[in-house]
Amino acid sequence: MCPVLLVLLGFSGICTGDFSPPQFNISLDLPPEERWLSIADHYDKDYLKKYAEAIIEKFIPKWVHKAISPVVESLENYMPQPYAGEMRGASKGFGCSLADVIVLNLAYEITAFCTSIVAQDINGNLYHARNMDYPFPAILRNMTMDILYVRNGQVAYRGTTFAGYVGIWTGQSPGKFTISGDERSQGFWWENAVAAFLMKNTPASWLMRNTLEEAEDFQEAVLRLSKVPLISDVYYIVAGVNPGEGVVVTRNRRGAADIWPLNPLNGEWYRVETNYDHWTTPPPDDDRRTPAIKALNAIGQKNITLDTLYKVISVHPTCNRITIYTTVMTAAFPEKYRTVVREET
Repeated sequence: MCPVLLVLLGFSGICTGDFSPPQFNISLDLPPEERWLSIADHYDKDYLKKYAEAIIEKFIPKWVHKAISPVVESLENYMPQPYAGEMRGASKGFGCSLADVIVLNLAYEITAFCTSIVAQDINGNLYHARNMDYPFPAILRNMTMDILYVRNGQVAYRGTTFAGYVGIWTGQSPGKFTISGDERSQGFWWENAVAAFLMKNTPASWLMRNTLEEAEDFQEAVLRLSKVPLISDVYYIVAGVNPGEGVVVTRNRRGAADIWPLNPLNGEWYRVETNYDHWTTPPPDDDRRTPAIKALNAIGQKNITLDTLYKVISVHPTCNRITIYTTVMTAAFPEKYRTVVREET
């Protein structure tokens, strides 16, 4: 048996994959209000309404939701294009109120639990993997999709997201860089996000999408992700195409709190980020970091590939019962981008 496989079998509780999510194209040449309409036709609108209600009720009491809906809908006036238009189009296509679509997009900004890994092999190739963990796995596994964002007939960038969600938490700019975002929990409520919107700060997932669309290379991507004001704290994990181009950017609202690059010349050939500052110890009841580190060290730099990295990030509890999907990607070989929706464990 392959030595690497024997190493991985030493770690118990490896998640298994279930299915690949559907893939759709979004044409950036269309008006924002029209981009989601064809995608919405593939979904049961009644099911979507129930899923939206379940998620909203998890975070906002019914009476608060009813009271704030007019206020939330007015936030559209403060949102830049294409996001305001895309949310209006998603509202029309999926049959949900605009206020609910906006609330859902805000809720996703502050409630995701994730693991991201960037690693470099002995030849200088960069690999990137991420688990997206989120409450309501039974619902969101059916809402997961890969999207190719197309302009003038060419793929400008791609990402993995949920139906009706206009931001990106997992994405790739082909031949340039890959990005994933992990929640950095600092106790902010959604009301703080609304207030930050009024200050014209950017949602973390929108900055990721803007960066995928506009940044020319890894360095520019890291600079953008480090400086633009945000509505909430976050971790950005970025991998480029040249040796050493891997970094974890720990963000607060105003800017970078810490930048943690790869240092392969000193044996630091990977970085693992979950939802806790890397200079602190994760809590015992949510330590997804240590199992991933142990698996990476056991495999070793000479054996790291997209396939072995997928197995690393599949080890329990790094992959767990609320893991929605796993993506592995490498910007140097964009055709190898792969997302797997995970089975319930």
